[in-house]
Amino acid sequence: MKSDEIITLVEKCDIFDGKKLSFKQKEIAIRYVFGQTAEELAMHFDNSTRSIWLHLDVVRNEFGNVSLSSLRTIIFMKLICQFINIKIR
Repeated sequence: MKSDEIITLVEKCDIFDGKKLSFKQKEIAIRYVFGQTAEELAMHFDNSTRSIWLHLDVVRNEFGNVSLSSLRTIIFMKLICQFINIKIR
């Protein structure tokens, strides 16, 4: 997925509505959902892998301390619902 497409998802889709997350945390979550590994994300953001895992932990906690697998499912389902114009909360 291209960077501009990810930015559009972060800015225009209500995936993270009401969540207290930085833009970077949202972008990391989206990239993770679409299959980038923590190692790939660390290289992309010029961070350590540990830092990426910490950002993902913050995102997980904002979604109710869910597992990473559940986080992927939640975000992916919210994206699908956005694309078919069904809003879930």
